[in-house]
Amino acid sequence: MKKIFLIVLLILTIFPDLYAQKASRQPAKVAELIAQFRGEWSCKGAFTKDNRPLEASITFTPAMEGKALEYEHKDLPPNSFHALGLWNVDSASNTLTYTFVSTLKGSKEANSRYFVGNVKDTKTLVLTADTLAAAPFRENRYVYEIKSKDEFKYQWQVYADGIWNTGDYLNCRKTL
Repeated sequence: MKKIFLIVLLILTIFPDLYAQKASRQPAKVAELIAQFRGEWSCKGAFTKDNRPLEASITFTPAMEGKALEYEHKDLPPNSFHALGLWNVDSASNTLTYTFVSTLKGSKEANSRYFVGNVKDTKTLVLTADTLAAAPFRENRYVYEIKSKDEFKYQWQVYADGIWNTGDYLNCRKTL
């Protein structure tokens, strides 16, 4: 899994302009917004289709001398989603990018994904799936909304029939 993640990061380092063309420009202070996520978070929410409960732990750790945030998301049993990634502001385009590797219970391989960030305002960050070598299974995005210095809301959304639909959500509280 680490090998795949490093290959993806290498591709993005060598060819950053491939993705910068599609990305919307970000405000100069985007690094300050993502810094608000640093720490450990305990999250509770649900899958919206059937209101099945969902709990996760999410950790954001400064990486690369503070130039990036390492991200780890682990669903708690009975769910099995697990993702590792990096949030980084690309210096050439001033665009937030998110590269991650994820697994689900029963998966034989890890899946790599690449997301391009869009800061809606000083409290809302939207990370929309972009392509690496193949399109994502469907158009999807993550929405992070800061509620306070100790709380944020996370939503995974899928685009269908001309609208964004929430597949699951988590309300997160800082624990460390």
